[in-house]
Amino acid sequence: MNLSNANELRSTGIVCAFLLLLTGVGFVLFPGHTYLYSDSQIYVPIIERLRNPLVLGNDIMATRPFGFSIYDSVAIALTTYTPLRLEHALELQQFIFRGLGAAGVFLIALAMGARTTGAFFIAALVSIGVPVMGPSLGTVESEPVPRGFAVASMLFAVGLAATGRFAWAGVMGSVALLYHPITAIPFWCVALFAAARKSVRPVILIPLLPAVALLLILAHFHSGAAETADLFHRLDAPEAAFERQITPYIFVSEWGPKILIELGVQCAIAGLALWRLRTKLDGVLRDFLSGLSVVGVLSIPVSYVVLELGGFAQLQPSRAVLLPVLISGLLACACAVFAADRGAWIETLAWVSVPIVEVTEPKLITFFVEARSIAWTAALLAAMLICFWLAGERAARHWWWPGCCRWSRSPPWAW
Repeated sequence: MNLSNANELRSTGIVCAFLLLLTGVGFVLFPGHTYLYSDSQIYVPIIERLRNPLVLGNDIMATRPFGFSIYDSVAIALTTYTPLRLEHALELQQFIFRGLGAAGVFLIALAMGARTTGAFFIAALVSIGVPVMGPSLGTVESEPVPRGFAVASMLFAVGLAATGRFAWAGVMGSVALLYHPITAIPFWCVALFAAARKSVRPVILIPLLPAVALLLILAHFHSGAAETADLFHRLDAPEAAFERQITPYIFVSEWGPKILIELGVQCAIAGLALWRLRTKLDGVLRDFLSGLSVVGVLSIPVSYVVLELGGFAQLQPSRAVLLPVLISGLLACACAVFAADRGAWIETLAWVSVPIVEVTEPKLITFFVEARSIAWTAALLAAMLICFWLAGERAARHWWWPGCCRWSRSPPWAW
């Protein structure tokens, strides 16, 4: 092995170690993880009944499987062939997919031209997550649910595509489709558009066909439940009223002005950031980041037509609104990093305030503000300012190289 290969392996190992550390800190501390707190209360009884058809026969949640997903199959396989309990099997997947999501953001930042430290900073901020509609939906799920796995897979797929690994990007997009098809549809819409524009190679579309075939096979042979999954079930009037009562956030007409204003502001931020970074976004990144944002915005009228006018309960396109929120935070962090590199500190503070406000706004703009929320906000702001100050000090400091006749902007050990 030559010296360049050894250095490359060492650099790759350091990057993986930092991403693993970042994932571990986020999993244990902030944003943390939960179990049987919200949506996992629905999925866990279903999986338990699939593992043992003799239990939970009278539980209405356990007898209504999801069918079009490998989520239950993977969980059952892990509990069957490993000593893991169901809780730990789901949390293991949650940890892995969070790491893949962080790696995807890291690759996206590198593809924009960020330095390694800046890419880690962007990945760390995006990994904090942003609540989109309270605890019901967010860019980083605290629960081990298939929607969160699919979003992380999509981020990793975009990162792989941005670095030219189109076949592997298609594989990860297929993983997202297998875990949660509704969430993965925006990725494949954009991938088809990008392939038509020839900004990505058509090889990215090859894994899609076997993934769809596997989904159809799983839906056909799904067993262990009293009812079969009906993707195109239409709600009658009593069902629609009950659905509005327990999950009002999936109905666009139930959204208040606060949600609409927040979404409008975040879409405007994403558009402004895309324009600001226009010289750093190649065809792949430009198509995926702008395309996913546009699909997320279009999901609002589509959801109104499909769910409220058509009554199809299983199809909930409005959940795609998390995409422009996620991309606005990612691009704002990237703008802050590049502004700090240029020494434009006012612009840096303006851009870095975007992820701070997105993370802390639901905690601070309420009737009852916890002291812990204020402490987290102050600590987060202080950490960001210290990181940017240190980055600026290092960029401004001149280093003397022995044997050189000129000053250099950075030392040899700087990334």
